[in-house]
Amino acid sequence: MLAGAFPLSWAVEVAELDISAALAIAILALLTIPPEYEIEAVLAWDAGPSFDPETREMTAETQRVAADVTGANRLLIGFGWYVVILIYCLKHRGVLDMRGRMGPEETFLTLAALLTFVIFFMHGMNPLLAAALIGVYVAYLWGCTTKEAEGLNSPVLPPS
Repeated sequence: MLAGAFPLSWAVEVAELDISAALAIAILALLTIPPEYEIEAVLAWDAGPSFDPETREMTAETQRVAADVTGANRLLIGFGWYVVILIYCLKHRGVLDMRGRMGPEETFLTLAALLTFVIFFMHGMNPLLAAALIGVYVAYLWGCTTKEAEGLNSPVLPPS
């Protein structure tokens, strides 16, 4: 996984020269997330027939699905983000200050988070809500394409 992560991160860095950083990361997400979802889909496919709604007993298959879904998120949120922030702070010898730099990202993330609360209160997912979540992501991608690429005006090599 590490060997695959390096070329992808380099590709994103190079892409930021021509497109906005947010769009480059969104494209990276579209490339890297589907394998995780494929694993979860197979686990869920196996867990579906094993669950008995009358007894509501957790079978080994349903436990694997729950562990897979929550495990990746716990690792990312509980460890991954803190490592990124720690590396930034060590490199720049200061505090990470994101004020005023993440406006659109915060807006779309808040909207998507609110929609996930709707899933919780509805006790399930319906096609309209799925379309709304996809619409939020498509709107985010469209918004990213309209932002000026951050790296466009900076030279790749120092002037000679």
